[in-house]
Amino acid sequence: MRRPQNGLTDALIKSLKLAPRGTVYDVGDAGETKRLRLRVSSTSKRFYMSGRWGKRKSSATLRAIGPYKLESIDELEPTDELKSKDGYFTLRQAREKAREWDRKRKVGIDPKQADAVEQRRTFAALVQEYLKRPEFLIQRQANKYKREIERELTDEKRNPWVKKGVSEIDDGDIASLVEAIRDRPAPSQAWHIMGHIRLIFKFAMRPVNRRRLGLEVNPAEHLDRDSFGLKKVRRQVLLDDELLSAFWAATMALGYPFGPMYQLLCLGGQRISNWQKAHWTWINLAKRELTIPGEFFQIEGAPHRQAFRQNARDTQPVASLCRSGKRRLFVFIYERHHTNELRLRGQEVA
Repeated sequence: MRRPQNGLTDALIKSLKLAPRGTVYDVGDAGETKRLRLRVSSTSKRFYMSGRWGKRKSSATLRAIGPYKLESIDELEPTDELKSKDGYFTLRQAREKAREWDRKRKVGIDPKQADAVEQRRTFAALVQEYLKRPEFLIQRQANKYKREIERELTDEKRNPWVKKGVSEIDDGDIASLVEAIRDRPAPSQAWHIMGHIRLIFKFAMRPVNRRRLGLEVNPAEHLDRDSFGLKKVRRQVLLDDELLSAFWAATMALGYPFGPMYQLLCLGGQRISNWQKAHWTWINLAKRELTIPGEFFQIEGAPHRQAFRQNARDTQPVASLCRSGKRRLFVFIYERHHTNELRLRGQEVA
């Protein structure tokens, strides 16, 4: 292995030619980071560190730090932030990482295992645990909440502290994120995200989680929606004759199953989910009545009966399917695609 007298420099690294295909060569650093190496292959230049890791390791092995990148003008300014944000490491960042790993190595800690533990303590890892909780998954709007959380809280472009340790996040970080969403402007989205953040940190403050995450206080405890001037605005839409006419024309254009489904929704006043799951056995045409079994409600109870309006009986789904002589288990045959899009499903149930 080649080891220049003055160690690695950006000029030296830039001048190194890529190795012939199928081969590699190493160039070592000098001084206190002499364990740092730059491995040059036929396609890349990557930093590694050599050492005996853990208490039982008897021979030196390499641990990968990451690929090299030239330090930009902005990164030449003094800063305490020496962590790679894009997976690439400047020479200065690689040396700082090598010093950190060397300190852990000397006390018998394998930095690879330590980094894995730290990764499990990040906010991103906490969110994934929160989304897998049974209490979260049984919520009626769990899919909607999951999309909101993943869009606003796990995207590093929108949430700059998503990869920070949970114990490092303070109320200022949360306030900056909520204010940024509010000023987009998206005050309704900020209202919802503030609620999600409070629930996530409430989950983190459970004793078993708090000890593992090293969390002493809840940074969202004293933050509420009023702190940011957020109020939930209830939408009030009155369907006049003009809107109803436009709505009905749109349902006619949709066709089966969604057009008739929304027609019955309009005429009967039920929830859309009632018609999405409706069985033929629930429908009494003589009484113009829809009976929903109690087990289909979140809190199981007695069957729930809802009446049709006078002309709902003559709408397309009920009348046309009965006249065809085809009996299906479900009134509307469709499937929910993995993108949460409703699509027509053609198979029939005898």
